[in-house]
Amino acid sequence: MPPSARIDPVRTGILVLAGASLVVLLVLCIGGRAALQNILRMKPGLFLVALGLQIAHTALWALRWSLIIRAQGQKVPREILGITFSGAFFNNITPVAKSGGEPVRAYLLGKMNHTTPEEGMASVVVDRIFDMAPFVIICLITFALIFVSHLAANLFLLTLILLGLIASGVLSVVLTLACLRKEAGLRIVLFFFDKLKPILRRFGPVEELRSRLEKALGRFYLGVKTISENRRLLLASMLISLLLWLIIILRLKTVFASLGSEQSLLVINVVSVGAVFVEFLPLLPGGLVSTEATMIALFIGLGVHKDLSTSAVLLDRVISYWAVTIIGAATTFYFGLRQGLRWEANATNDDGQKTDREPDGERSI
Repeated sequence: MPPSARIDPVRTGILVLAGASLVVLLVLCIGGRAALQNILRMKPGLFLVALGLQIAHTALWALRWSLIIRAQGQKVPREILGITFSGAFFNNITPVAKSGGEPVRAYLLGKMNHTTPEEGMASVVVDRIFDMAPFVIICLITFALIFVSHLAANLFLLTLILLGLIASGVLSVVLTLACLRKEAGLRIVLFFFDKLKPILRRFGPVEELRSRLEKALGRFYLGVKTISENRRLLLASMLISLLLWLIIILRLKTVFASLGSEQSLLVINVVSVGAVFVEFLPLLPGGLVSTEATMIALFIGLGVHKDLSTSAVLLDRVISYWAVTIIGAATTFYFGLRQGLRWEANATNDDGQKTDREPDGERSI
């Protein structure tokens, strides 16, 4: 596993369990027994539809990434959906959402395609850029709809969305410039490199490390340039990104329907936007507790009864967080086991004699 993706399993497990316990406590404090009774009376068929929408969301995410990989001139591995679930798993068990899984996706892609880490990371970074750009557009639309609707009277909500929009817009511009313009990216990376020189000296001569970093960045930007010049890819990826957001809205609406309630798409969209902002805070893994608390508070603030809000948010998080985490854990275990089996197969030749083994770091993820 790449160093940047390594985690302490004991510490992570404790944090996830602590987060889950706090979520249960939150549900009991806000919704109480009524929220649990709502869940027990839900319509299982609609709940399964919502679960299917989440799986479709991950499949579309894998499709968008596969288009980017193909645009690089690489082969799309058959395991692309499993790799995407593994990335989602690591995203869900690291404090800052959508960060821990990216090195894992790049690493697994490189393993499957026998390519350099820079090529894999280039496709992953561009994939994330396609996430950010439509989100800024969605924030603008959401802000406009809040302003022209009865929700505009909620000054706190309006301010929250505006601040989130400004923050996401600034972050998107900075990251996009860093990823698409080599000079800007080199300047940012080397700035942090110089600040971290005292620590980096422990890993080898600083000038040698700097030279290797510049070469790696050169290969990375070559990959990004190849992808960004493909206009059909840009259009297709943007459309898929907007469809991904629509699925998120429909999933939450279906969850409410499973509880026998119809909610406005605008209300659901506003809450979903707020939840995305909170997920980026470096708190518990996967935004546990903070995401649930924010979504419940926003729903209540927008007029949804607290029992219903608590039930819907809990069910939605079971689908979007826990189900994805479990599937991702299974695919990660499978990839690790398969790599181990391959290593054992390569450890002996046809005559049963030992051959040169791969380094331990290559045996499994």
